[in-house]
Amino acid sequence: MLDVLFFPGISLTLAHIGGVARDPYSGLISILSNSGNPWATGGADVTGERQLMKYDPKKKKVLWARNMTDISRDRYGGFQDVEHDKRGNTYIVGTHPGVIIRVDKNGRKLTEWYLHRPLSPTTRKGYSGLAVVKGTDIMLASDGDGKLYRFDLREERGRPVNVPLLGEGLHLNLDAIYLPPKYGGSVLLVADLFEGIQVLRSKDRTWRKAENLGTISKPPTLNGLVIDGAVVAPVQMGSNSLYMVIGNIDPFIPGMVAGNRTLFPFPDITNAVEGLLRRG
Repeated sequence: MLDVLFFPGISLTLAHIGGVARDPYSGLISILSNSGNPWATGGADVTGERQLMKYDPKKKKVLWARNMTDISRDRYGGFQDVEHDKRGNTYIVGTHPGVIIRVDKNGRKLTEWYLHRPLSPTTRKGYSGLAVVKGTDIMLASDGDGKLYRFDLREERGRPVNVPLLGEGLHLNLDAIYLPPKYGGSVLLVADLFEGIQVLRSKDRTWRKAENLGTISKPPTLNGLVIDGAVVAPVQMGSNSLYMVIGNIDPFIPGMVAGNRTLFPFPDITNAVEGLLRRG
């Protein structure tokens, strides 16, 4: 651990950091803060704090922040994942219902890049995660309907195209999705809150179709400690190692959108992913 970051007006409040991603082109960090209301109510209440911050890890300062309520106006919410394109835009996914917002490189212009019309009820769980194949205009999104969709980032407005899956479909309790750099965009890891990590592959990196190679289950224990939390994301650390990120958020601390932070379980799934790829 190198630093503990504190954000005035966000840290130690009812807001929580729901999405963090490094822009591979600029090196800046996108940080997404949210009200806990959408998660606590299953989307029935999407009001409250929501903003995108752009953080410079070298200068260790927030360069700019943009309030997402300027565009959402409490019609949708549950923002929880961010991605970037090679033109400097940032994409933010909202889950209640599925929506994708595009923010320009300076944080000045917000566009409802994908918004289903008529807008679905906020209790309808939509997109949960985004992943861009680096160096291309292909962006993937996992949906609450158990399907994977592909978007073309060159388009003025997002148009979802279903990616047919060979084998089992996606689970329904999804969170973040991730393309580990070590595989060059050919392998997608999909977090299931309760089950673990699903492993998908598109050998040609076009994601016009994909294979579902199987699921890596959440281990019941790690180093002798019981794992009670939800699987919220996969991540690559360094040049090779892959981990399952467990969010220990239960029980909630009264008055805060946070739970037990004395444990930080990161099960190593490197060999399990490699095993599925070899068998597939």
